[in-house]
Amino acid sequence: LGARIGKRVCLYPNGADPMMTEPELVTIQDGACIDEASLISHLNTQGVFTLNRLHVGEQCVMRSFSRLQQSAVMEPRSVLGEHTLILPADRVQEGEWRQGWPAGPGYVIATPLRKGDLPALLTTGKEETNTVKVQQ
Repeated sequence: LGARIGKRVCLYPNGADPMMTEPELVTIQDGACIDEASLISHLNTQGVFTLNRLHVGEQCVMRSFSRLQQSAVMEPRSVLGEHTLILPADRVQEGEWRQGWPAGPGYVIATPLRKGDLPALLTTGKEETNTVKVQQ
């Protein structure tokens, strides 16, 4: 029993209250960092109690007081800013940064230019580039 947790995961460096309420339903992939955030796999709406899985992809970040609710998915390299709520069954796209309570698709604060790129908020302008010289 317990959560499925990948390699090099940083869990709760500043504490967690609550942490994972149903760890058996949580998957956290390699390199993810979850600060003082909530992973909630249940929902109780008008007396109907439901449980569903949560998925945190590779190199995702959940900042302080962010909350991922049941059946939500964070795709690789996505980021939830402080005080951010992702509603049930929502999907944070690869490389997106979201902020807000709730933070639906209209609350994206940064996106990668191309699939696999880092959002502009993460770049310093000092990155090395691989160029190929063509001889003429």
